[in-house]
Amino acid sequence: LLAEACAATLGAEPGQPHELVVAEGLPPVWADETLLGEVVRNLIENAMRYSDADAPVEVTAGLTDRGVEVAIGDHGEGVPAEEQDRIFQSFHRASSDEGSVKGSGLGLYFADRIVEAMGGSIRVESPIWPSDEAPGARFIVLVPLAEDDPEAASAVADDAQLVMT
Repeated sequence: LLAEACAATLGAEPGQPHELVVAEGLPPVWADETLLGEVVRNLIENAMRYSDADAPVEVTAGLTDRGVEVAIGDHGEGVPAEEQDRIFQSFHRASSDEGSVKGSGLGLYFADRIVEAMGGSIRVESPIWPSDEAPGARFIVLVPLAEDDPEAASAVADDAQLVMT
């Protein structure tokens, strides 16, 4: 899923540096594969949009005690602390990017609703780099493990909601 999302977004931009690091042996997660792919693609596209073309986009996935975390980090201008609580609201645009970056202010709103509907969460960390010009942001999507839902785990064979990472 992550490799496909990276190929569809980062692969479409020749010269855009990126790094994909996925921990080995990740267990399956309980999610809608199509919608989770859309969320990841949206976050990668945002990372590209808010970073210089020569700045790397980092995509990682790893296991935590709460599920699988997928993180997309950039080297852009970051998300100001006062904006971080509102960034997932509909039509919200960071005050620093109004007019300078195209968008409707709905991508993160939809990402948040989709991830929440799958029993997960999404959050932002910023700054992530010690730079005044490009402090960056990291968006982290937590997706619950399939085994965390006993009823879901028993229905895995009959339901297309299981995503193998």
